[in-house]
Amino acid sequence: MKLPRRDFLKLTAAGGTATAVGAALAKPFFEAAPPQETTPYTEQWIPTICLMCPGGCGVLVRTVNGRAVKVEGNPLHPVNTGKVCPKANASLQVLYDPDRIRGPMRRVGERGAG
Repeated sequence: MKLPRRDFLKLTAAGGTATAVGAALAKPFFEAAPPQETTPYTEQWIPTICLMCPGGCGVLVRTVNGRAVKVEGNPLHPVNTGKVCPKANASLQVLYDPDRIRGPMRRVGERGAG
């Protein structure tokens, strides 16, 4: 059996419409959502300077409960006028990298011994 393209498109559209109507009629239009517990949090935008390179671009850092979660360019800063480089965008990954050096390191053994 040969099915012309036009008939195939008509059948596909009819099938999609029937599926959408069946899905819409299968559940009620307005379901009561279960109550969700929300935890209170404090959010702040802190203006600062990016130190990932010597450019000193102005950035705005969004903090939630004291933890930095987003870095954006500061549109009021004269150096970068709201734009940031990829290094500034990756600064949160550098900050929260589990393998980063968290403090000064102390040499163990003689100098040059490994």
